[in-house]
Amino acid sequence: MTEHPPNPPMEPAAICELMELCMQTSFKFQGEIYEQLKGTPMGSPISGFIAEAVLQKLEKKVLPKIMQKLWLR
Repeated sequence: MTEHPPNPPMEPAAICELMELCMQTSFKFQGEIYEQLKGTPMGSPISGFIAEAVLQKLEKKVLPKIMQKLWLR
């Protein structure tokens, strides 16, 4: 087995460009092709990851201000 060199770190701009590419989706409805402009693509593996990341960021901002006895999600 050969060893591969580690991948160099990605620049934030490259990560953003890849995310934009992953978020692009089009669909055909009654013979017309449409492009989804907002939201995450339905059925895409990246949609769950993005939803989780957004919820975690929201929880970090909101939950410290709330005195909860039990938090379930």
